[in-house]
Amino acid sequence: MNVVIPALSFVARHLLFVVFAMFAGCVLWVVTYFLLLAIAVIGGQGVGGPLALPAGLITVIAACIFLGWGVFAPASAIGAIFCALLKLPRLAAIPIVTVAAFFLSYLIYWGYIELVTTSSMPSVWIVMKNFAI
Repeated sequence: MNVVIPALSFVARHLLFVVFAMFAGCVLWVVTYFLLLAIAVIGGQGVGGPLALPAGLITVIAACIFLGWGVFAPASAIGAIFCALLKLPRLAAIPIVTVAAFFLSYLIYWGYIELVTTSSMPSVWIVMKNFAI
């Protein structure tokens, strides 16, 4: 029972953060969409297609779920487990989580290159540079 409650707390915190990130991203997208729509109307430009707003919302939600549960939650779990096993302070988890997130991103990118595209995999340094940016 000593392990279950911290694990459930970890999952709940990350679930709530991903939901918060989705909400904030969707609000930001709606504000940006209507701002760009107003600029287009005032400037006499085309207003774009009617599917831009829902497509943007779907993209924000999918990106938050993918990055939140595919990269950041597992990387945070790796950092928390590593620090708990070695009795390190919580602040020591930051570089561990960063390295774990890089390797998870690299693994996802490798899977994308191998399964979806026909191009060759770039070197790890190029991917690391893009990850850092």
